[in-house]
Amino acid sequence: MKEGGIKRERMKWMATIDDALVLALRNQHNAGNHVEGTFSPLAYSNIIKELKSTIVHFVIVTFLRVLFCYDVQSNKKRKVSNDEEFDVLKGALHTVAKAIREGNFVIEQSRPHVYSEKDIFNQFVVIGIASKITDDCYIYLTENAAKTRAFFGCPSERRKSILMKLMELSKQA
Repeated sequence: MKEGGIKRERMKWMATIDDALVLALRNQHNAGNHVEGTFSPLAYSNIIKELKSTIVHFVIVTFLRVLFCYDVQSNKKRKVSNDEEFDVLKGALHTVAKAIREGNFVIEQSRPHVYSEKDIFNQFVVIGIASKITDDCYIYLTENAAKTRAFFGCPSERRKSILMKLMELSKQA
């Protein structure tokens, strides 16, 4: 029962979290917080709130199952050892902790990186921007956050070429 019970709980956990994540993503998309294929920081904040609510609910339900020793399938009380109760609860808490860590990682990765002015200027030195155009390039990128993300998002060996094309296109517009 020990192995089967824990596996069964983990499978339910994953399905529960998957369903909650899909619902949260859909809710944010429908709320207009999914623009040009990217969720906004507000969307990620709302998604985490929804997932935390689901996680808390799952932990409470799991805790009550262990506390009251209910057999989930027959809805009858069953006898369990203290070790089994502890193992099931420990497994549930480890799963919750892992989900929280993964959620924090998702949030960190989802927030757009903010490049400092120093980051921008240092990159010009790395890619060999001529000093006579450094000021123009610097002003262009510090005034255009989207262009700065495009600049840093491409491979470093292509950054100089991409920056020149971005600036050329902006002069034509």
